[in-house]
Amino acid sequence: MKPSSNREPADAVSSRERLLSTAKRLMAESGYERVSTAAIAREAGTSESQLVRYFGSKAGLLESIFDESWAPLNPQIARLVAAAPTAREAMITVLSTMIGAFERDNVGKTDDARLGGCVIGDAVIPVQAAD
Repeated sequence: MKPSSNREPADAVSSRERLLSTAKRLMAESGYERVSTAAIAREAGTSESQLVRYFGSKAGLLESIFDESWAPLNPQIARLVAAAPTAREAMITVLSTMIGAFERDNVGKTDDARLGGCVIGDAVIPVQAAD
């Protein structure tokens, strides 16, 4: 479920933003799997029903975090792909741009190992460690 596209009252927008920022922080501290929707809502000063209203689920909330974190990069990628002479060049350009974004955000920092993921902007990407 995507966030409502209807105009929301200021306090509803504020609630949505609080849920997003709280989820980012809690997921960064404890990891996606370890943080509950109840904890996110409680810390954000709202209810789980508001989380469900705006995002549908915890997965929807994470998707919104990614969408908002990647939004500034999307137009740049679209321009680069449009300018690429071949599909292969487009793919190389997209991958190079994404790797650059990861590098700028210090994704490889292992002080975030407790996250079980990588960070893009303010978003945490949950990943499984190789055994």
